[in-house]
Amino acid sequence: MLPATKKQAQLVARILRDFPSSRRLFEYEDYQAAPTRGNASEFITRAIEDNYEQIAQRENYVDYIANRPRVQRLGTHGLFTDSANPLALSRVADEVANHPGVVWLPIISLRREDAARLGYDSAESWRSLLTRQVPEMAKAMNIPLNQFRWYAAFHDESHHPHLHMVCYSADGKSGFLSRQGIADIKSMLAKEIFQQDLIAIYQRQTQRRDELTEDAGRVMAQLVTEMQTGTLENQRIQQLMVELARRLQHCSGKKQYGYLPPAVKSLVDEIVNELEKDPRIFAAYDLWYQEREEVLRTYKDDLPPRDPLVRQKEFKRIKNIIIQEAVRLGDLPPPDITAQAELVDGPSDGEPADGSFDAEPVDEPTGTGEASPHTRWTRRCRTARQLLRGNEDSPPDYTAAFDLLTEEAEAGSAMAMADLGRMYAEGLGREPDPELAREWYAKAVTFPYAAYELGKLYRDGLGGEVDEERAVRYFRQAFLGFQVMEDKSPDDWLQYRIGWMLLHGVGTERDEAAAVPWLEKSAQRGNTLAKYQLGRLLLLGGKTVPKDVKRALALLTECADEGNQYAQYTLGKAYLLGGDIPQDQEQAVHWLKLSAEQGNQYAKYYLDRVYSSIFSSTASHMGRIFQEQRPQPAAGMRVAVDSKLRRKIREKKVAMGHKPDDHEEEQRMQ
Repeated sequence: MLPATKKQAQLVARILRDFPSSRRLFEYEDYQAAPTRGNASEFITRAIEDNYEQIAQRENYVDYIANRPRVQRLGTHGLFTDSANPLALSRVADEVANHPGVVWLPIISLRREDAARLGYDSAESWRSLLTRQVPEMAKAMNIPLNQFRWYAAFHDESHHPHLHMVCYSADGKSGFLSRQGIADIKSMLAKEIFQQDLIAIYQRQTQRRDELTEDAGRVMAQLVTEMQTGTLENQRIQQLMVELARRLQHCSGKKQYGYLPPAVKSLVDEIVNELEKDPRIFAAYDLWYQEREEVLRTYKDDLPPRDPLVRQKEFKRIKNIIIQEAVRLGDLPPPDITAQAELVDGPSDGEPADGSFDAEPVDEPTGTGEASPHTRWTRRCRTARQLLRGNEDSPPDYTAAFDLLTEEAEAGSAMAMADLGRMYAEGLGREPDPELAREWYAKAVTFPYAAYELGKLYRDGLGGEVDEERAVRYFRQAFLGFQVMEDKSPDDWLQYRIGWMLLHGVGTERDEAAAVPWLEKSAQRGNTLAKYQLGRLLLLGGKTVPKDVKRALALLTECADEGNQYAQYTLGKAYLLGGDIPQDQEQAVHWLKLSAEQGNQYAKYYLDRVYSSIFSSTASHMGRIFQEQRPQPAAGMRVAVDSKLRRKIREKKVAMGHKPDDHEEEQRMQ
């Protein structure tokens, strides 16, 4: 198409100077994107039309909208109202010109594709719509219905068909339009025009709500399971759930949110706030809110701030799900906040996971009665460990392991005492008994692993009262003990433990920088979990540890290749979302699938829900409808001026992965 002429460009510049609000018109954005003669003509026509009352007299404005080119005529002109009888144009023009009160001139504009798709591409369809909505419009304008007067004309423009209205009170006295009134009219018209689209959105919103509630149930069940298996990383939610489970045991009546004391309700609310941080819940809530905002965007200029999940009435059921899981937690073996699966699982070749002093097993005579605890690694201890673990050919034999460990404990093996404490703590082959777990760990407290586990029991109040002071003391003792053991006999598992405790501030001050060399030593010896922790730290960066994406990817990839589901998930998410590394859909799907196949619910969620949301282009955007008011012009008429959401939508599209100029169809109304 031919470029805009010099005169057109000059006129555009003059319009922008005299009527700055014209910059927000659809037509001006089209002209900016492609300054052709056709786009220039559309913008000039629309800008003059919108500001006609400042250029001409009132009667001329009515005559103009009724007779301008491309107006859809209903007889000799295009002006219409709710009556089917022909209007006397000169009478209406004279009435408007001499009206003593405020006259509103709203303009409703649609994209051509939306007008055709929704059936609003004719004057008759607009007459039918406005006739149905007159009572609501009069109410919003604070005009008695019997005094409300309106006229309209439909201009069937090629790109942006639009409707001009003239509204006022017959008595010239009543009527005013507040911001809330404008919002009400926008809402009313938009919901009517986009009724079919909104039904689909409401259905999706309901689906998102149900999915989020189901996800919350699965996540809470998974978190409780991780608490029992020791793989939970969120220590805060662990502490809150343990405390809630304890308090619920002392609550009479129904175990439902509405029946709980205020203090317990506050505890549930805290857990909801923590739950919202979970990537699965955060993503699901975001998808639900996007559907809600899609509705609000039809009639709001600026979207209100998002409310946190805990304040959404639609998700009350999540609070009761949390309560149910806390009740269940009270009936389960005591939780483990320290990611025990990562922290204590040792090598598979039969050597102890605790880095004991004796590298080779020795035979110890089995005595009776109590003996002074020792930390020698005996053959019977190793056999008991093998019985506890089991293998591909035979399942764990807890009974035989318990009997053998009891014999070794009576002979003074602190390692056997610690393993007995673990069996009672985790309910391996017997009912969980945290009190007996405390007793056995206390007997073996000189053994760092036992001191560590004893610290957890005191911290969580399992088997007795909470005692933070003792917990800190035992954690500190364990941390120092691990260092002594590692200094005497370097071991990748001890190095990993020391690094992990420094990284998380357990038994010592949190010191990410000090954790790195310990994790490096362990990773260089081939420790998979050290590779994962170090890779994750370098990928995200810390307060004292700068990001090293190249090194992080190398560590995480090596760890993921070794089958670590957490590394696979971390890689998949990184490739999926991009940022520090380029997005790579193929790599993202590869790693997330591998992690999901191992039961990682985070990976499964991203595959099922978030992935399609981020990389699809199915988003539907509806724009604004009834425009803001600007100061009343000198002639006394109050007009409504177009303003746009398009730039915001474009920014959102770019953030979602679309190109700025991908011309995705937008379902919106100005």
